[in-house]
Amino acid sequence: MTMPLGDVTYVNAALDALVDSWPATDAAYHLYSSDPSLETTPSDVELTSDGGYAAVDFDPTDWADAASGTKTTTADVDFGTSTDAYSDTATYWAIVDTDGLIVFSDELDTPIAVIESSTAVAFSPSLSFADAS
Repeated sequence: MTMPLGDVTYVNAALDALVDSWPATDAAYHLYSSDPSLETTPSDVELTSDGGYAAVDFDPTDWADAASGTKTTTADVDFGTSTDAYSDTATYWAIVDTDGLIVFSDELDTPIAVIESSTAVAFSPSLSFADAS
């Protein structure tokens, strides 16, 4: 039996509590070529450092208060400008703690394909609960 959270006020409160409980320090955003949650070793599908890719620090205070059942960041997660082509196309993102454990992962709305240098790499993550109906 599934039980929807109900009123959007409670959905927003649940989303805020969820992100606020994530690691406040030393976690990072990572990009992956496929769903890391399906891998025994998620690092196997993380993009390599080719092209200047590197994980970006995570801070839960960078997320706005949830509204209308969705929680988004206050600004794009910025991976900087590429120095060359990336090793692969990023199709998933994740927040990973210092132990290498995935806190959360999701498919990117738009894949990130970096095929040359001087490409700005950023995305705007958002969270919502799946419709339980």
